[in-house]
Amino acid sequence: MSMSIFSSQQLPTSSKTVHHPAILSVYHDCLRTDPKSPLPKTINNLEMTREFGENANVTHDDVEYASNVVLTVHGYFASLQHDPKHKRDAEFIAEMYQFAVKNAYIGTTWACGHAPPADWKNEIEGLEGKIGKLKIDITSCASSQADLSTTNNAQIAASNAQTTANTAENIALNAENIANNAQTTANTAQAIVNNATTTADNAEINAKSAQNIANIAQITAKNVIIADLNGHRRYQDKFSMLRKVTSKSGLNLAQEVRPPAVKETDLKYISPAPTVGATPRQWDGWIAKYTNKDILKMIIFYNNNFGIALEDNLTQRIDKFRSFLLDCGEL
Repeated sequence: MSMSIFSSQQLPTSSKTVHHPAILSVYHDCLRTDPKSPLPKTINNLEMTREFGENANVTHDDVEYASNVVLTVHGYFASLQHDPKHKRDAEFIAEMYQFAVKNAYIGTTWACGHAPPADWKNEIEGLEGKIGKLKIDITSCASSQADLSTTNNAQIAASNAQTTANTAENIALNAENIANNAQTTANTAQAIVNNATTTADNAEINAKSAQNIANIAQITAKNVIIADLNGHRRYQDKFSMLRKVTSKSGLNLAQEVRPPAVKETDLKYISPAPTVGATPRQWDGWIAKYTNKDILKMIIFYNNNFGIALEDNLTQRIDKFRSFLLDCGEL
């Protein structure tokens, strides 16, 4: 690598209209044409690309959604034991994307005058080593000098913005080697930086963003593999548990589809409320024997109605819950 990302001293000031695509749309196209790797319905139905016009507000939820799409597909590829190359490529790109998002938020922290994490330089240098001989093309990221409290903070934020753009550029270069379909990938980190440096709300969640993304990545990857295993089981078999993805309780959802045979007083909030990543207590995977009350308990736990309607009979409700376990419906 001919030039370190730490050597730059110029503050980027140009502004562009940007797009905010989910990074691994390239895998969406790749899997469609690869008979060895059929695309699960869950991944196939995800919204792979979102575009934002000039002056559009890219929120933290948009960033988290794009990251979840990336990590869902990453988890699916990691489960393909018959193709180590796909697994390595998916892990490498997902890791670089996570790093780009993390640095975008760290950049906002610096711009607001807060102390950066102690290990920031080591992490960036480690990424440089992994990128190796891939081409480095520094992309300008929009930033406002008025938002930066000191000259030192301005230089740090500028360096971080360029770091993020470099990382995104290398994601695009690596993805093109797989499917030649990552033309706009580098814009993702730039869109995050542009919005983060001008939105006070984003600055308040900087410290938690990277950890939240990492946690969701682990949960999502595990659920994809579990759903794939459930896909090989028969209706009367015992199914494996999925980890909870949607926060809070689904009591209200359960009440909406509660059949008359189940009393309203039979449904209660789970206390304490289950956390994201948890599995149902005393899980019984023999779903063919489930009652209406059992299905309602699963709705409360997962905060997901599995597509069940009030008029559905018990057989239909079990079938829809089974589809949830097969298709990992929370992703």
